[in-house]
Amino acid sequence: MEYTKKQIEELAGGERWALFERLNEMILEHYDMEQAWDKGGRDWAACLRYRRGEKTLCTVYFRKGEAAVLVIFGKKEREKFEEAQKEFSDFVQEVYHSSKTYHDGKWMLFDMDTEGLLSDMEKLLAIKRKPNR
Repeated sequence: MEYTKKQIEELAGGERWALFERLNEMILEHYDMEQAWDKGGRDWAACLRYRRGEKTLCTVYFRKGEAAVLVIFGKKEREKFEEAQKEFSDFVQEVYHSSKTYHDGKWMLFDMDTEGLLSDMEKLLAIKRKPNR
């Protein structure tokens, strides 16, 4: 099933949608990115990918009462994070260290349930890709 933006807003819930909108604003302010809405796969209703060319910056997933951001770090990004990890909240460090590392990188899924995540997300995305705006 394909969702409209309004349906996704209702699905995620007001608080999570508000956090997503602030994250979206921050990403578009700092990065020149294409946005691609898609189905959310097996576990999620919908997702929004931020891409430039073949590289994905992050993906935001939505389902009933939830929104989450997926960030994948390759080897160089993991090294940068590990050097600077004390600059991040305990929550982000915990997600980083508990996330599984696959052949293509470390897949970190952050639940969008706290406003404090936004400043951490800005720093995480800057590790992934330098802002170009």
